[in-house]
Amino acid sequence: MDSCRNQSVSLVCGSDGNTYSNECQLKLASCYRQRRIKVEYHSECHERGCAQNEA
Repeated sequence: MDSCRNQSVSLVCGSDGNTYSNECQLKLASCYRQRRIKVEYHSECHERGCAQNEA
């Protein structure tokens, strides 16, 4: 994914559940996999459904 080499790191969570270094990396992954991946939020992906305050 050389075309994103000069892009700064700004973590994004994709709709596929993977964390990407930036939106450029996400868009390239979407293209290579030939499926739509969109930005869910601007941060590292976290597992969903886990209790955060377990006793």
